[in-house]
Amino acid sequence: MEYGSNMQAFAIAFYYFSFNDAEKQKVCNFLRPLLAQLAAQNHRIIAKVEALHNCYRQGNPPIDVLKATLRSALELQGEVFLLVDALDECPSDGGVRQELCATLVDFSSWGLSNLHILATSRREPDIEESLSKISDMTAISIQNNVVDTDVELHVKSQLANDMKLKKWPSHIKEEIEVALVKGANGM
Repeated sequence: MEYGSNMQAFAIAFYYFSFNDAEKQKVCNFLRPLLAQLAAQNHRIIAKVEALHNCYRQGNPPIDVLKATLRSALELQGEVFLLVDALDECPSDGGVRQELCATLVDFSSWGLSNLHILATSRREPDIEESLSKISDMTAISIQNNVVDTDVELHVKSQLANDMKLKKWPSHIKEEIEVALVKGANGM
């Protein structure tokens, strides 16, 4: 892609899914902030977002229209890095997670060489299966014993050095350490 004088060299957009916020888990509420973040970084995209807003003043645009607008915005941008955190925070029931994963597969099917996506998730079979459809995807597991060791070292350090925590009885600190290290599950 050749960058003209109006083309931004790169843009970054991110989204974090939260298990306790059902609204944030909807695909439309994932796409809109991505568009807003890209528009904030490139004035040429603002016009596309404004046109979308003007067409749907009385309601929300359908997901396919949001996707098409996002694709169009991505084509006006240089390198784009999308960071999508905590896919596993979306519920697997009701098709929400499946729709989200299908959306990420759609992104990859656009064949935009300037689009780079980093998606994080705990290992979930449905997510792995859905995203396996992305031909150039590389999965990197961060759930492992090295991470467990880092978590354990951090917890021990906090329990030993925090002014309030170091006053607690040792058996309570041991319970905290065990619970946090096991609960972290390599994350």
